[in-house]
Amino acid sequence: MANKKFLYWTTQFLGWLFYYFIIGINLFTNNNLNEKTVGMLISMYAASVGLTHFLRLFFIKKEYINLKINRLFPRAIISSIVVGTILVLYQNVIDRWVFRYDTSPIDAGTFFQELLIDSIAGSILIFLWVVFYFAYQYFDKSRREEIKNLQWEALQNQIELNNLKSQLNPHFMFNSL
Repeated sequence: MANKKFLYWTTQFLGWLFYYFIIGINLFTNNNLNEKTVGMLISMYAASVGLTHFLRLFFIKKEYINLKINRLFPRAIISSIVVGTILVLYQNVIDRWVFRYDTSPIDAGTFFQELLIDSIAGSILIFLWVVFYFAYQYFDKSRREEIKNLQWEALQNQIELNNLKSQLNPHFMFNSL
């Protein structure tokens, strides 16, 4: 259990770090990397780790891992849309009111159009996280079931072997006499 938690947190931290590192490299190559953008990247990194962790806790509480794929898929999409939109709204709040990176006046039409596009992109990103999360969970569940089946087979073979030994013992005793 401790290994699974360590693996979860390691992949959670390193996966998001890799994602925001790529964004930072892109900003650096376009000469847009400064203190504000680094602060934004760190803030978004922390928000991504936190939101996806709470999404995982939600999945565990609702026992989504036990659902069939046809029942899980719509729930995963809705969860991804909600969390992706929250992430984008958080980014816009941090962008405009904390770091004041974007100080241009807000045009409602353009703002909502950009918010919709960013929400779709954020939802796709979170959906990819959900796909990786459930792929690992299903793989792990399948592996545990396989181990359990192998243990049952070994137990069945042991019982059959003991049964043959018990049948053999009286014959051996009779023939010895």
